[in-house]
Amino acid sequence: MVASNGSCISDTFAKIVKVFPILLSTDEMLMNNGINVFPNPIVESLNIRYHLSQSEKVTVDVFENSGRLINHVAEKLNLIGDQIITLNLGNQINGIVIVRLKIGATSYSFKRIVQR
Repeated sequence: MVASNGSCISDTFAKIVKVFPILLSTDEMLMNNGINVFPNPIVESLNIRYHLSQSEKVTVDVFENSGRLINHVAEKLNLIGDQIITLNLGNQINGIVIVRLKIGATSYSFKRIVQR
C-alpha cells in the first residue's frame, strides 16, 4: 500500500516504530526473559518460574509497598535448567507487594497484589 506522499506505508510504520518504540509491560519483559511470576492476585503463595542457561546465584526479596522488607530468600547457587521458587505470602497484609528477583548480576522487579 502506498501513502499519499508516495512512500510505502510499511516503511512509514517502520520509521514511526524507530522513533516511538513499542513499550512492553513488566510482565511482558519478564516473559521475554523466560521468567513467569504467578498468580496475580496472590491468595496464599507466589510462584516464580525461570530457566538458567548457566549456574547462577539467585536471591528473592519481597517488600511492602512502603518499602519494608517482608520476605527474603537467601542467595543460593542454582544449577542449569528450569527452576521454581514458591513463596508463602498468605500471612501478609492485603495490598501491593514488590518482588525483586536477582539472578547473577541482573535484577528484575515486579508488583503483585496480595488478596486473601
